[in-house]
Amino acid sequence: MQQEFLNPEKWVNSGASALQRLPTVCGRFDQQVAEVEHLALCFLDESERDLASRILAAAGTSPELVRRGFEKYARSQPQISSRSPGAEAAVMAGGSLLSLVQSANAQRSLLTDDFLSA
Repeated sequence: MQQEFLNPEKWVNSGASALQRLPTVCGRFDQQVAEVEHLALCFLDESERDLASRILAAAGTSPELVRRGFEKYARSQPQISSRSPGAEAAVMAGGSLLSLVQSANAQRSLLTDDFLSA
């Protein structure tokens, strides 16, 4: 079931793009478990920044402040203790990410959408 929810083909383009960047974002923090904070950072990366910035600005907050908060939190989480130089560790979905995606999928079903929206 985890694979079905995290299949990029089930997402709109921006969501699929963010999912594909999860291993890179997790690698920046030497982490193997992708959580909600990693997905949020994917959306705050340069290529997705316009939409995420507009949403955060409309909510009355600074995208940069939010990004720094997620980065600080991610740095405080457990890290991989050893890894070969240059090797990308396998990344698995953590509990918070799975919960978020399952909730999004339930909403997608209620709205009879074909794809998960980012």
